[in-house]
Amino acid sequence: MLKLVESHFMPAPEKEVLPPPPRKVHASTIERRKEIASGYNQDCTISGEQGLWRAVITQARMDAGSKSAKREAKFHRAQAIAWFSKRNPDFQLVCALAGLDADYVFERAHKAIRQDCKWRKDPNASQKNKR
Repeated sequence: MLKLVESHFMPAPEKEVLPPPPRKVHASTIERRKEIASGYNQDCTISGEQGLWRAVITQARMDAGSKSAKREAKFHRAQAIAWFSKRNPDFQLVCALAGLDADYVFERAHKAIRQDCKWRKDPNASQKNKR
């Protein structure tokens, strides 16, 4: 009886590869996979790059709200207010890189600038009114 021997002249016959049998997948795993595929993350985790660009926006907010009398701080305040006041491509790019809606950031910043850069209500204001 002759045996076939593998050699570099005659490759071994290919074996049929069958896919693995289907596994039962938990419903929460399916939902998590959908979130990952859609780009929505329920845990609200952000990438390092998004964090960096959000820090840029935060710094601009802090500069816009600065009450410092120093010349350099006044310059940065004017620059930040001008940056928030225009919907220029630079502003839109930074918002996109931060994973934020540029229109939303613009509206919130514009409203805060009109209110003398008070970004949110004073948490102690409601307590003061009760006294």
